[in-house]
Amino acid sequence: MKIKTQYKYPACLSNCEDLNLGKIYIRYRHIPNLPDLTTIYEIERPLIIASNSLENIMKEIESSTPNALKGLFVMGVSQFEVMLSDLLKRIVLLHDDSLSALYGKNEKTDKIKYEVSIESLKSGDITSSIIENKIDKLSFDNVETIIKRLIEVLKFDPKINIDTIVEIKETRNSLLHNNLVVNNFYLNKTKDIKRANKKGEKLSLDKDYVKESIEYIISVVDKFRNSIIRKYSEFTIIELIKRLWDFTFERSGIPTLIEDFWTLNYEKDIIDGPVKPPKEYFASSEKLFFEVWKTQRAGGSISEFAMVNLDTNNINKLSFLIEVFGELRFPRW
Repeated sequence: MKIKTQYKYPACLSNCEDLNLGKIYIRYRHIPNLPDLTTIYEIERPLIIASNSLENIMKEIESSTPNALKGLFVMGVSQFEVMLSDLLKRIVLLHDDSLSALYGKNEKTDKIKYEVSIESLKSGDITSSIIENKIDKLSFDNVETIIKRLIEVLKFDPKINIDTIVEIKETRNSLLHNNLVVNNFYLNKTKDIKRANKKGEKLSLDKDYVKESIEYIISVVDKFRNSIIRKYSEFTIIELIKRLWDFTFERSGIPTLIEDFWTLNYEKDIIDGPVKPPKEYFASSEKLFFEVWKTQRAGGSISEFAMVNLDTNNINKLSFLIEVFGELRFPRW
């Protein structure tokens, strides 16, 4: 049984395997006036992967054996949990003002102990590691909590029956850990919706239940995806490029419109050439940044590159841009 979980980016991101600008943003958030790195492609990715995987699972249910049915059910619930945590991670990393949503109202954040891996310490991704660990813990402990945190961050009312999701998850847990025999975990964690009320009863897991459960999960994924589209549909690559360009040349004191140098291809959601030459009034640092930009689509070399031409702010800016461009990996025209 093999379920495809691929997500195809548009042509402008054809060289990108998994766009993850959030980790870059959270690492450089100390830089003044850092541009928003949000794109619809990064945020909607886990939803599309989950939707495709769940639709494929639905196709397998009718022809599955009892054991295969159990596997499909477990896979479907797990795919949903991964989607929830991945979606929340991407949103919070890109919008650090959402960090408060990770903690309950009575949770004292000043006394929270954080754990990070040696790899995270070495790579410098300490903050993103802390955020991801917190979300993973939320997802593992309580699916109800992570759904509520997502709703809070997205600021929408999806009208989801969370009790249904909780019951589905606890049935999955009972299948994995207690052979579908009801125990205190199932009785205590399920709420208004229960399929058993006594310890020792056995839960059924037939095709109808699995089909209804996966169908409901798909409907929840669709509601989240519709919310994401409404909220982030205008966060295209072109709009990201504009923000990055303004950030690059903001301190020059001279208006430097991207339209004066590039062709904005809204249909393909990318900038095109031919690239017009830099202005005569560009300082040495601005000429360097201009050439860095030019190479992203036209290729070529960067002439007279010397760090002595850059102050600390510009060095930080250059480092940030190189990481962002390295993540986007625009194709050359």
